[in-house]
Amino acid sequence: MEEPTPQKIRKPLDEAALAKLALAREKANAKRKELAAARATDREALVQSKLKERHAKNDRDAEKEAQRRSVESAEEPTPVPEEEDPPQPPPAKPKTKKQPIIIETSDSEEDDLTNARVYFVKRESAPAPTIEPTRPTAPPPDPHASLYQHMFGSM
Repeated sequence: MEEPTPQKIRKPLDEAALAKLALAREKANAKRKELAAARATDREALVQSKLKERHAKNDRDAEKEAQRRSVESAEEPTPVPEEEDPPQPPPAKPKTKKQPIIIETSDSEEDDLTNARVYFVKRESAPAPTIEPTRPTAPPPDPHASLYQHMFGSM
């Protein structure tokens, strides 16, 4: 276990030093309050500018919507309501499926396909090539085998 290190004993401040310290603390606190007030006003100005931008955007959107509605109402005369019928949605259009154009590959160069719209190309699948396993071949005979046999062979 470590023993706690004793704190250094400060020498007591005399009356003049205490007065200077109190004056310095008052100046620092005044400066902090001044800077905090400046930051608060900057923050408030930023918030106000953001709100003005949002209101201006909403006003522009409202004006555009009003113009769009006025143009629509000017184009379409208002129908005279005879009976109150609930509005019915327009009938759904059936989706037409595009018929694929099937093009098979050919060797003839007579066909002109530059203007054709091709949605689907049917390709014949080729059978996968079969790979025969390779057998290891015997290494070629050593040309110096007789020399090795003569030097190291018969002991």
